[in-house]
Amino acid sequence: MTTDFSGTWRSGRSEGWPELLDKLNIPKEKLPSGLKITQLITQTGNTINIKTTNNIDDTMRESTIVVGERFTDRAAGYDIEHTTAWGEEGRLVLSRVTGTGGLTRELTPEGEMLVIHDHEGVVAKSYFTKQ
Repeated sequence: MTTDFSGTWRSGRSEGWPELLDKLNIPKEKLPSGLKITQLITQTGNTINIKTTNNIDDTMRESTIVVGERFTDRAAGYDIEHTTAWGEEGRLVLSRVTGTGGLTRELTPEGEMLVIHDHEGVVAKSYFTKQ
């Protein structure tokens, strides 16, 4: 089942980020307090384009995922290769090719977009609301 993630999404609450940053050996100060992420997502079938901005600086990061194909993303200064697939209940699942962990993106029954980051068993969650 394909889920349409299209729209403008703004970050709200989050869980587990201090622990994930510790696991990645990233100083917590690298994550500014008050940081709000905005993701503009356009989707046509299995092709998903994500433009990410924030309220701290004027950088824009763009990624295009084609579900069913490999996807390389840059995180914490490393290129991480993922496989991509639709999971249960329309979840978009990105699984690391080497190592453990990955990223899952899903729409909750409450209408939020939940993004779950997993690195070697340490999990952080970010909840986004549609604008």
